[in-house]
Amino acid sequence: MYFKETGMNIRASCLFPLLAVFAVLVVLRAYCVPALAQTSRGAIAGNVTDQTGAALKGAQISIAAKDIHTVSNEQGLFFSQVFSLNSS
Repeated sequence: MYFKETGMNIRASCLFPLLAVFAVLVVLRAYCVPALAQTSRGAIAGNVTDQTGAALKGAQISIAAKDIHTVSNEQGLFFSQVFSLNSS
């Protein structure tokens, strides 16, 4: 049907509110997606150096809260794939 006063087709006039509702739903959906990237596991990595910046090979690293121990490599790097962050 065609309205002479506005010059708009009824179908076209209904399209704009539907597009607005669709746009709002798309935006809300983006915020409602669960955070799947979050996890309760963690890792600690680092570089052990002395005061001059030289790497310390074989430095012993302890993570006291989780009773985890690791040792740095030749470049002073260490990595510990750890634990559940929820429990102590």
